[in-house]
Parts: sequence; structure tokens; C-alpha cells
Amino acid sequence: MYNPLRIPIEQLNEREGTITFVVSESNLFEESIPLIRILEIAKGQTVFILERDSDFYLRFIQSNPNYETKIAKINIRDFRNASKLFIAFTWSERENAIYVGEYGECELRSAKSFKRPKY
Repeated sequence: MYNPLRIPIEQLNEREGTITFVVSESNLFEESIPLIRILEIAKGQTVFILERDSDFYLRFIQSNPNYETKIAKINIRDFRNASKLFIAFTWSERENAIYVGEYGECELRSAKSFKRPKY
């Protein structure tokens, strides 16, 4: 597991919750890095992953063997010049969401989850 944000695992609720943080002076927009794992934590049987892919989508993934895997993703390329980036993600039994915006600004972009198809 990877928890650089030092999120207290014992306080996480597997069924619903919210995590918010601000990113500054990071390699999040480094084009030479195809995948950046920002967070990977487990609580019980649920795994929470936040990563940036090679297309600059920030993906929040919640996976549990007893439920459908839910993925919320949003493109962050437009925020490459932001000095600080506000990121929040929420999860519930109904849906997950991710929110991104320039820190200190009032406008946030958001995306809701979709369920990963079973193979």
C-alpha cells in the first residue's frame, strides 16, 4: 500500500466518505512519467486508488470483491499551470466522484463514476 497523504486508515469508512487535499510542487504534470500512483490504501476488503495516467486523467478507483469496481476519472491537463491544485474524491454505495480545481478558485470540475465491466 502507498499512503503519502498519511490518511488514517482506521478512520476510513468502506461504504462512504470524502478525502480532500492540495497538490503543489509535484511531478503530477511530468509528461515523461506515464503513470503516477498518488495513493493506494486498503480498508477491510476495499482498496482505494488515486492515480494519474499517461493521458493526464486523474482516476479514483474503489474496488471490493463483493461489489462492482467503480472508477471516476477527470482530465487534469488544463490545470498544468496551476500553482496549487485542489483534489477531492468521494465514495458511496450509489456512486463515486472526483473534483479538481485550482486552489483558491471557486470553480471545480467534477466527474462521476462508472462501473468497470466484468470480463
